[in-house]
Amino acid sequence: MPAKIRFLYFLPLLFLFGYGLKHSLSVPPSDFAAYYAGSREIVHGRWANAYHLGPLNAAISADGYSGVFVSYAPFPPFTAFFFAPFLLVSMGAAKIVFNILSCAVFLVTLWRCSRAFSIPPVLILIMPVVFYIPILNNLAFGQAYLILCCLLLEGWLAYREERVVAAALFWGLAILFKLTPGFLFLFLVLRRKWRQAAVLAAVCGILLWVSLSVTGFGAWRIYLSDIVSKMGRGELNDSFTYIFQSAFMLFKRVFLYDGLLNPHPAYFHPYLFVFCMALFKALILAPVILATVRGRDEFFSFGLWIAATLLVSPNGSSYSLILLLIPLWALVPEGRVRVVVALLLLGLAGTIAVSRWGGYPVWLQFPRLYLLLGFFGLLVATAGRLRDAWLAGALVLVFFVLDIRGYTHTREDGQYVLSQEKHLYLYDYAVKDHRLAYFFQDDRGKGEEVTDIPAGRLTEEGLELRNNQIYYRGSPVTASRDWKEKPRLLDGETILYLSDQNRGVGFYTLRKISLSSLGVAGSSR
Repeated sequence: MPAKIRFLYFLPLLFLFGYGLKHSLSVPPSDFAAYYAGSREIVHGRWANAYHLGPLNAAISADGYSGVFVSYAPFPPFTAFFFAPFLLVSMGAAKIVFNILSCAVFLVTLWRCSRAFSIPPVLILIMPVVFYIPILNNLAFGQAYLILCCLLLEGWLAYREERVVAAALFWGLAILFKLTPGFLFLFLVLRRKWRQAAVLAAVCGILLWVSLSVTGFGAWRIYLSDIVSKMGRGELNDSFTYIFQSAFMLFKRVFLYDGLLNPHPAYFHPYLFVFCMALFKALILAPVILATVRGRDEFFSFGLWIAATLLVSPNGSSYSLILLLIPLWALVPEGRVRVVVALLLLGLAGTIAVSRWGGYPVWLQFPRLYLLLGFFGLLVATAGRLRDAWLAGALVLVFFVLDIRGYTHTREDGQYVLSQEKHLYLYDYAVKDHRLAYFFQDDRGKGEEVTDIPAGRLTEEGLELRNNQIYYRGSPVTASRDWKEKPRLLDGETILYLSDQNRGVGFYTLRKISLSSLGVAGSSR
């Protein structure tokens, strides 16, 4: 098809990008504020501020932005290296530049891939309809999944053309930027592409070394020691939210208990949670592994890995769905019927308003998850017979053993103070009118809430915080890995403190420890 005619099929996407860019100017900086402010803190050596909500959002407010409350925790420190050039301009200007760059790069990659993969022009034509919300939200939130999609696709084009270093560079950038593309190492090893895997590892090492010269070691130390483990448990903010639309969150809401975030699980049983997740991961990954080892179509296996990675991730989003463009294209040679079914599933998954499903029973709160499972099932069915009970059983055992300790031997210090969750982030507390009051912050700004809990006085008598653990009169009273702040003694009998136990990084709420439970006599008033 002549280039001029092919260009006409891209016009709807151009119009959507134009609308999305205009719309992004009228919404708060949202997720981009986390990219920008967090990267600035890290680049300037204030890496601890990047991963603490208070200083991070204070920096955003100091720039004159309101209606924003974000966390940098989802992003590895390499993101700061990537975003360093955008720090040369203001946040508002940087978001505009970043969005324009995302659109331009995506269009170039899409043009190249549509020719390389012989994508029917009609798929390009209806792409703005199928991926309307994912594209619009990428631009509104200032998210980076359009660029991530390009890195994966450009890496694939280089890989197919046996440009080993170029493929490793694109894929290395993708891995360090979001970590989840780390599946590429498994893909290469299973395909016995030893040289490509070795070069990719070397490129990742070089990129990491270069980024350390900008970000330093401190940010990586806190990310690897504290952030990664919480990310693996889906603890970004509300660690039981159905908004993420993942199987992980579904099983957490069914089998795990939390006094504030999930007080009424359908059936509290941590072992069943770990087993169900192990079984789910095995059923998703086993056919992908078999397709990669046995399959002749490498691009189809590549697309399968992307779909599987999104399904097994604890966290999901509407803007990440743009990555499913890749497995969609992998279906093109398999016939029109399959492609049409895939388009319907992805279109519904992208446009469904998941926030409206929160009032339904737990099993009905995850419509996007079920649609994505349908899409994945279509991919697996297309790949042919991909069954191996021994492989699936081995994977279940491996995942169960790896995860069980984190849900049965995790010590929790103290108990919740509040009886219900009104605000996800508390930054201080005090006594007002003989009642306990706390101070919170969200996207509407800072506020204050006075509880019904009687309170006399708060002191710091005998309390200190050492290495993130609370000590009372020189003796440790906590030993858990949650972040803690501001321990105080209430009426000489109860230790109160801010904690992010079972929550997103730095999303503090109030917990308490009774001195009597420690066998310690309270101080006199």
